[in-house]
Amino acid sequence: MTQNILFLVIDSLRHDKCYGDNKSSITPNIDSLIQNGTIFTNAIGHVGSTGSSLASIFTGLFPFKTGMSSESYQKLNPNVKSFIHFLQENNYNTYAASPPTVDALGLTDNFKNENSNYDNYESIFSGLGDRIIENFKLKKMKAPWFFYYHINDLHKPIIVPKDFDQSKFGDSNYEKMISALDFWIGKILKTIDLENTIVVLTSDHGDYLSTLSKEKSLNS
Repeated sequence: MTQNILFLVIDSLRHDKCYGDNKSSITPNIDSLIQNGTIFTNAIGHVGSTGSSLASIFTGLFPFKTGMSSESYQKLNPNVKSFIHFLQENNYNTYAASPPTVDALGLTDNFKNENSNYDNYESIFSGLGDRIIENFKLKKMKAPWFFYYHINDLHKPIIVPKDFDQSKFGDSNYEKMISALDFWIGKILKTIDLENTIVVLTSDHGDYLSTLSKEKSLNS
């Protein structure tokens, strides 16, 4: 049986904040994915900007080979094929939920759903997460499907939901938000058939330690 693919990209997620000795967030769902799957512990970001990084993730090429760079925001070179195109050529139905900036860079072309982009003001906590879960529950996506969800809630400014704005969920707003996102990742995973779905969780790039340290000192 052809496997469905759930591709989750958490914008600005640091590897060392969801795994290892520096982690202070509560992440039972990410922990379960790690324990029951494969983790790459040597995570190195090749560029510190979303567009260029995603172009490399989608194509397997260095940013300068995709026509994009961290200093400029050109569209993806139309002559460069992404793995999305190869999936479509092999009968996958491709869907997405991503911010408009990703679409503007030509990274989410040819997705099946009309609402493949969500507005910048929308959050997984403000209804977006519920809409995504509803799509899975109502089986609106035709199998085999590929669903790309670009989670932008860890991107600054970080607005921690009230229920997670407690010290037990992390030492900083960044870490508390990771706990909150893990909760929603768990809700999404419960609505899909994990026996027939490959789940990929990754990031486009991390965040600066100096920023996290400064926020931590301000909150203490």
